[in-house]
Amino acid sequence: MRKVLIFLVLVCTALSIGGCIVANGNKGGKGGVVNGDCVYAADWGECAVVIAEIEAIGKLKMESSKTNRYSAIAMRDNLACGAQGKLVKAVFSELRMESSKQRVLLALIENRCFCTAGKMAILKRLSKLHMESNKEQILSVLNERGELKDCEEDAKVVEEGGASF
Repeated sequence: MRKVLIFLVLVCTALSIGGCIVANGNKGGKGGVVNGDCVYAADWGECAVVIAEIEAIGKLKMESSKTNRYSAIAMRDNLACGAQGKLVKAVFSELRMESSKQRVLLALIENRCFCTAGKMAILKRLSKLHMESNKEQILSVLNERGELKDCEEDAKVVEEGGASF
């Protein structure tokens, strides 16, 4: 019983200090915030689960496994802005091969719910890519993507727990 209680306290502590961007505002279909045709998760728990999943993937040993799983997250519908930022941060810190990083970033940019938080996280770390052609391709795809909905303004996203990406 004591071990279970300690485990629960640790999990709650980790989730509370982990930080996440939570959307509040115009309620959409499943308790989310409508932003154009995207519904962002309004439940802190949903975002925290995705962030925990991103962190768990980072602990995998194989680069190909990490890349495949990060790509699957990047393509998810309604991926919250906070999770997008956390995913970008994980891609740059956990993946070694530039082609792996590029694959996940392109998948995220092509997501119909890609938001400004994800774009800012990419632009902030773009200089960490070594090959100039890869940087140019990412910038080109971002430019072709056009203007994004500002998740902080349009969906009234608020930052919780000092999350930074």
